[in-house]
Order: sequence, then C-alpha cells, then structure tokens
Amino acid sequence: MSNTPNPETHPDIAEALAKEVARELAAARLERRIADVELLPRPAGVLAAEATRDFAAGFIIDTLGTMATGWKVGCSSERAMAALGTTEPFAGQLFEALSHDSGATVPVRAGGTNVAEPEYAFTMGKTLAPKPDGYSEDEVAAAVDMVHPAIEIVDPRVPGGFNADVLWLIADGGVSHAFILGEGSRDWKPEDLATQTVSLSKNGVAAGEGTGVAVLGGPLKSLTWLVNHLGSRAKTLLAGQVVTTGLITPIISGVLGDRFEADFGPYGKVAVTYGA
Repeated sequence: MSNTPNPETHPDIAEALAKEVARELAAARLERRIADVELLPRPAGVLAAEATRDFAAGFIIDTLGTMATGWKVGCSSERAMAALGTTEPFAGQLFEALSHDSGATVPVRAGGTNVAEPEYAFTMGKTLAPKPDGYSEDEVAAAVDMVHPAIEIVDPRVPGGFNADVLWLIADGGVSHAFILGEGSRDWKPEDLATQTVSLSKNGVAAGEGTGVAVLGGPLKSLTWLVNHLGSRAKTLLAGQVVTTGLITPIISGVLGDRFEADFGPYGKVAVTYGA
C-alpha cells in the first residue's frame, strides 16, 4: 500500500498541487506557449478547477503588476457545451495588462489557436453583491452602465487544446489570451443585442456572422448567468468591471499579421491585429 497522502483527503496537499498547476498555466499564458502539465494532476472537479484558475490569476497579477478588471463567459452556446460535455458555461478573469483598445496590435502565440471572438461586453455601473435568490435580467440590466463591441482572443495553453477535458479549460483561465474593447454606448436594448447581426472580417474579407442569441439566448442572459454564478461562489461583480459574454460568430482562427474587424451595426466596430 502506498504511503503517499491522498490530495482529496489532505486539503493542504491539494492546494499545493493546485498552485503548482496554476503557476505553470499562468507562465504558459504570459510566455505564449503550451503548458507543461501532462504529469500534473487534473483538477478534481469544477470547484477545484476554479480554485486553480484563481491561483493562476493571482500569479498573473503579481507577475505583471496588474489588476483584474472583470470577467469573461466562455462555452456560452449550446453547441460549445455539447462539444465540451458540460451543461453550463464557465468564467475567467480579465486583466488590465492583457486588455487593449480597438485597433491595437496584440502579440499572439505562434502556432496557437488564436480564435478572434466577436462578443458583446458590458461595463457595470453598479456593484452586484451575492444575494440568496440571485438577480433577474431586469435587475442586472439596471446595473449596466454601457454596452461595447469587443473581441476576445482565445488560445488554450493545455495539451489537447479545445479537445482537453473542460476542467483543464476552466483552470486555464477559460482559455482567454487577450481582450479588445470598443467604444461603449448607453443606448441599448436587450432584444436588439440578441437579434443584431454581427459580422467578422479577416484581412478585409468576410469571415463569418451571427447574432447575440447564440450566447444563452442573448448577451444579457449571459451576463445574468455570470452575475449569479459569481454570487454562488461568494464573489461580487463590482461597478466599473467589464464582462464579455461569449462568441457570436463561427470560430475563426488567425496567425501573425492577420487583422480582424467585427462590425456590430449600431453598436460600433472593434478591430485587432495579431503581432509577434
């Protein structure tokens, strides 16, 4: 019989292993490489994966001297959930040092997946602390300051990429690489965000289009899910934080030198160029 303690019954060992995994995932993200985690234990469940994600966020904040500025919602379509074998989305942090204005050139991983994801993002005008019964869509909408066109660059660092176990994708910061935020608007309606056609071009050529209904039935629904998900984890969404709500168009990848522009109609455009 092995004398090695079981991490599941020794929380101190489980935390140490989670921090080891998190440190490697954070380093891989910042160094734009695949994480060396094949010999490290997979998170034991969703809560363990989220704890690893949070440890990794702490390492990113300390390494870059930055701050967390909000959240992303990933796996927010029925197709994505089915593909990953899960029944709900997942969340990951956004960071000031990894967020950019529209038109920026953003370094990406050579040979990476580097998906350009057009997404609606919200800047919060009011803080939403956890509450027992959660928040309705109307309550969440009333807490929004602005809606923005955005592009999230997604690139899994774990071996297997999008084919990896979903627990690895959660631990890997929801596979976020960088975030590009367009100008905000206070003139918006939830139904418009669900039905407005959003188009993505790659190097000036049409690459795909979709509508906000792809994300849980509409971006406000995705935001409401995030608020209540955070609340269930005793986390607060703060005024001034940004939430990006999930991929609207088909999956479109890029390489160094590619330029993407997403057109959200009356809600504006946002663009990014992939750099070295």
